[in-house]
Amino acid sequence: MAQTNPMTASISFHGNVACGGATSLVLKDDGTCIFHGHFHDAGFVPYGVAFAMVVHTDSGKAFSFTKSGRVSGTLEIIEDATKSRNFDWDDTMHNAAIKAAWPDIVKGFDFHWKAEVNVDVMKLLGDVVGIVKQAAPIVATVVAIV
Repeated sequence: MAQTNPMTASISFHGNVACGGATSLVLKDDGTCIFHGHFHDAGFVPYGVAFAMVVHTDSGKAFSFTKSGRVSGTLEIIEDATKSRNFDWDDTMHNAAIKAAWPDIVKGFDFHWKAEVNVDVMKLLGDVVGIVKQAAPIVATVVAIV
């Protein structure tokens, strides 16, 4: 089975944001998408976290992967020990559009991603799609996978 090399992102934020993480995405020729990720809050305050990645082929096909959640800081954990400093995901799914686009994917693709704290994931996805359209103007439609 053919697959892409993992598309990875190491996530850190500027300023006094005590949150970071990492993600990985692998696409396979049968349409399997393996999307892993992790955010961790090492500080005192909680954060809403969001991640968006768009994979686009040189021929203009594009696919989006998004995730959003929440991480708790020390202040929340002191009040409620069931809260977590971590937001993790490990999604494996099959998508017919990836399988159908496989010939285009192996010919050439690129990916762009963005992560934010305390934001709306759909706004974040819109930002990434805008970046992709500037980088590859032939991308007209983005297929949402996750």
